[in-house]
Amino acid sequence: MKIINTILLLFIGFNVTFAQYWQQGVVYKMDVNLNDSTHRYKGTQELVYYNNSPDTLYRVFYHLYNNAFQPGSVMDVRSQSIPDPEKPVLKIQDYNEKQIGYLHINSLEQNGQILEIDEQGTIAMVWLDKPLLPGKKTTLKMEFEGQSPLYTRRSGRNNREGIDYSMAQWYPKLCEYDRLGWHADPYVGREFYGVWGDFEVNITLNSEFILGGTGEVVNPKEVKNGYGGYQGKPEGKVVTWRFKANNVHDFVWAADKEYVHKLVPVNDITTVHLLYKNDSVYAKNWEKLAREMPRMFRFVNAKYGMYPYSSFAIIQGGDRGMEYPMATLLNGNRNFGSLLGTTAHELMHQWYYGLLASNEAKYPWMDEGFSNYADEVLMNYMLQNDSITMPTYEKARARVLQMIQSDQNVPLSTHGDHYKSSALFGIGSYNKGTIFLNQLAYIIGQEKLDETLLRYYNEWKFKHPEPNDFISVAEKVSQIELDWYMDYYVYSMTKLDYAIKAVRGTKEETFITLERKGDFIMPVDLEVVLLSGESYIYNIPLDLMRGSKKMNFNQYYRVLPAWDWVQEEYTLALPIDVNDIFYLLIDGDLHTVDIDMENNILIIDSPIEADIIIER
Repeated sequence: MKIINTILLLFIGFNVTFAQYWQQGVVYKMDVNLNDSTHRYKGTQELVYYNNSPDTLYRVFYHLYNNAFQPGSVMDVRSQSIPDPEKPVLKIQDYNEKQIGYLHINSLEQNGQILEIDEQGTIAMVWLDKPLLPGKKTTLKMEFEGQSPLYTRRSGRNNREGIDYSMAQWYPKLCEYDRLGWHADPYVGREFYGVWGDFEVNITLNSEFILGGTGEVVNPKEVKNGYGGYQGKPEGKVVTWRFKANNVHDFVWAADKEYVHKLVPVNDITTVHLLYKNDSVYAKNWEKLAREMPRMFRFVNAKYGMYPYSSFAIIQGGDRGMEYPMATLLNGNRNFGSLLGTTAHELMHQWYYGLLASNEAKYPWMDEGFSNYADEVLMNYMLQNDSITMPTYEKARARVLQMIQSDQNVPLSTHGDHYKSSALFGIGSYNKGTIFLNQLAYIIGQEKLDETLLRYYNEWKFKHPEPNDFISVAEKVSQIELDWYMDYYVYSMTKLDYAIKAVRGTKEETFITLERKGDFIMPVDLEVVLLSGESYIYNIPLDLMRGSKKMNFNQYYRVLPAWDWVQEEYTLALPIDVNDIFYLLIDGDLHTVDIDMENNILIIDSPIEADIIIER
């Protein structure tokens, strides 16, 4: 009986864990041969798919991203239907057969059985020969071919800076299946989502090319000569570059005949690879960037968690910048400040895209917003001689306020593909996402937010976290309930407006009445500044928080009784002579997106007699 009970407990425990969290797994083995005369390539792919879900899978889906780069595609139509499309994709409708991109699966087998492929633009749907049961794996073998498009957006050949190949989204990529089901989104030029797995990628092409990308080159002696950089070989010959990357969710590579390849060890674990054009003007900026990489990694590793991989490649090959696991593509012809700033943003993506890997199509703010928040912290550190100060996020706040007060405001929960303009996508994902964290610091305190971000990384790296996973970590760190914040900021479009309504008092006591004029609820930091220069901060938490922000100020700080969220007004009594007060101020550091800051401040510029009320 004891043995039976033990087995039963193990079974129950396994199923509880199984139901609470799981994720799929893949192992890719790919061989591809690129013809640089036609810009076409052929490849084979062997994919082992691990179904770790509790569901039986009867079909699978693949992304065929390159099919977006042709007239009539969903990306082409989308670029013509929004008012401000990304400039590089404006003329896809004019591409001829040699300029378009395409990606086709020529054959696909499951454990030796041929499968039918239903290609629908940038998605291929495949019914399995045998259903894939929970806890089982299957092997899918394919032959595919593609054409690298004339460089348009993120991917293609011969970009504006003369880079030969930027090979992003170039292979049939298995769609992700998670707790919410399949994510077979057609590609309109936005964000990505993929299955965690291991990659072995062999790339055969003209030996003149120098390559960089995701992972490590495992045959360096065959493709390079000396530690200083990869060297091309005589024209007319071909060479195979063998890359390997473990525990990543995508694979990118770039190739050019004129790349300079510079290696920078940043610590005992990681080496940064910089690949850029040997241009006499801009190459100096890349050399300067190389010298800054150890300092950048030291700061980020300490503040946001250790980067676990052995390499990170910064590759000239993009338009602006785009993140991929262990690599980024960005344009390189820019001044040093711009190059450093873009690199800072793309480096932070290694955390909030590469290692945490939320579904950035569904939750782009968890990717772009978090990266934007952290890269400003990093840049403050880099530009202020290693001092650590918090950014003000004034630009992000101003843009969010503009969006909130317009007739085009949408919830932060909007899917990245479904914003009605590129500008709205930028504000919604980058700026609103940044303010999500900056406003959270106002609620729980900056120290607790920093602790939350570090713990979030350590608990959820390699796991595809969702919004509630992050906020759960913040609740554990701060001991404050935060579901109300998610409801109001992520899933609604309510407006935040707190005001100082009235002041009355005597020499012994001052009564201050605050008012919530908007529907958005929020705790309040009220600063009371005296004529003597003394400053006092009174924190009024929400009753829904079931706790309060703990702060360590040099000046006076006190937590007052909670404000019931259903009440529109709150009055506090302070043991201060009303005529000693210079001014009162709500949210003096501008953390929140309060739509009317004028009613957040009240200056007492004339004596107040007993029981006289200053009222707006």
